[in-house]
Amino acid sequence: MNSNNDIYSRRIFLTITLILLLVVQVGCTSSQPLSKNGPKPGLTNEGPSGQAPSVDLTKVSGPLTLWSHYEIGDTEKALIRSRYPDVDITYKTIPADKAVHAYLQSFAEDSVDLFILKGSWLGHFSEIDLFEDLSKAPYFADPLLDEFPGPLRSSYRSFDEQKLLALPLAVDPMVTFYRYDVFEQANLPSRPEDLADYMVDHANWLHAAKSLKSGNQWIIPWVSEPLTLVTAGSTFFDKNMNYSFDRNQLVNALETGWEIEKYGLASSSNIYIDSGKIGIKDNKTVMFYAGVYYAEELKRIAPDMAGQWRMTALPFGINALSYQDLIAVSSRSTNKSAAWAVAQLLTENQRTSVERLKSMQLHPELDPGDPYFGGQKTGLLQYRLLDQVPEGKLTPIDEESNQILWQTWNEHFYEHSLSAQDLAHAIEQDITSGLEQEIQSLKDILADP
Repeated sequence: MNSNNDIYSRRIFLTITLILLLVVQVGCTSSQPLSKNGPKPGLTNEGPSGQAPSVDLTKVSGPLTLWSHYEIGDTEKALIRSRYPDVDITYKTIPADKAVHAYLQSFAEDSVDLFILKGSWLGHFSEIDLFEDLSKAPYFADPLLDEFPGPLRSSYRSFDEQKLLALPLAVDPMVTFYRYDVFEQANLPSRPEDLADYMVDHANWLHAAKSLKSGNQWIIPWVSEPLTLVTAGSTFFDKNMNYSFDRNQLVNALETGWEIEKYGLASSSNIYIDSGKIGIKDNKTVMFYAGVYYAEELKRIAPDMAGQWRMTALPFGINALSYQDLIAVSSRSTNKSAAWAVAQLLTENQRTSVERLKSMQLHPELDPGDPYFGGQKTGLLQYRLLDQVPEGKLTPIDEESNQILWQTWNEHFYEHSLSAQDLAHAIEQDITSGLEQEIQSLKDILADP
C-alpha cells in the first residue's frame, strides 16, 4: 500500500492538475459543431466552418518525438519506417510511475509530438487542451473507432465527452484461466460457459476454492483478490461526478475476503514472478485471473499442459480490462502531419485486430480455436468480453480514489468488529470527504456551458 507521503504528494499533483483544468476552462471558447458529412479520416479537408485547415496531412516527413511508458517493439518501429520512410522518430521511454507527471511537464518544452499512455491516465489531460481534438478538422478521426465496442469508444474522449483526445493502440480484457481437467475431476463445472455462470455467486467461488484446497490446489492468490477484481471492473463516479461505486459489489467483495482469510484459501502465489510460475507447472495453481495476453506466457511456462487449460469470464459477473493503451497527438507538436500519420497507422493496426474478432461473432467458423486451450474459440470469447465492458467515466481523480480505497481497506480489513457495510461506508466517506474540493471543481467544469 502507498504511504501517507505518497498520498500527499499525489494530492498536490492532482490539485495542480485541477487548477490547470479550471484555468483552461475559463479561457476556452465554444467550438463549431462537427459536420455529419465530414471527410474520411486522414485526408486533408476544409474544416466545419469552411476555412482551410492549419495542418497539411499530405506532407508526412521530418523529425518526430514519441514518448511512451513502455519500450516500443521492433515490429511497430519497422511498420512505421516502411510506411513513412521520410519520418525520423526519436523514441523515449518514461517509467510508468513517472509518465503522467513527465507528460504534463513536457508541454512547457514544446518537444514532444506523440504520447502513448494508459487509458486510466486520460482523465489527467482531459480538459487542459494538451492533446489535439482528433474529432475535428483536419483529422475527423471518429470513423476509425467504428469497429470498437461502444463502451470503449467513450473512454477515448474528454472528461466532458466533447473531444476525441486519443486513439486506441491496444486493448485486452481480463479473463479467468483455469485447469479444465482439474475442475472436471473435482465434479465442479468445467465447461467455460458453465463455470462463468457458477462463479457469479461468491459462495460458489469459495466452495470451489475449499474443495480444491484439500488437494493442495489453489484458485485464489490473495485475500484481497475479490476487491482487486471488483475495482478493476468499476469506476468511482458517474457522469455528474456523483460517487457511484457499486455498494453491493463492494460489500460482497469485503465479505468474501474475510471468508478467504478465515479458511486459509489464499495461496500467496504471484504468477508474474518465477516462484508463482512454478506453482502453475507443479499443478498447484489451477486458476488465476489475468489479461488474455497471458495466454502466450502460459504456453511458455507449461507447454506440456496443452489441452488442459481453458479461459472464461471473471468471477462475480465482472467485466474488466487488463490494460488499454492509447496514443495522443500533442497540441504543441510542430509536426502534426507526421504525428497524425503515425497515430492513425498504429490505430488502424489495432482496428484490424478488433475487426477480425468482431467478424467471428457473425461467423464463428472464422475462429479456428486454440489447440493449447483444447480447441476453445478464444477469439470469440475475447470480443464478447470487450463488448461487455461497462461504460464508465474516468476522471482526474480516479487513481487517487483507488489509492484511498486501498488505504482504508488496509487500515480496517483486519478489524473484524466492523461489518462489510461499515467498511464500505468508510471507504465512500474517505473518498468523498478527502477529495471534496476536487470533486466540486470537476462538477463546476461540467456545469459550465
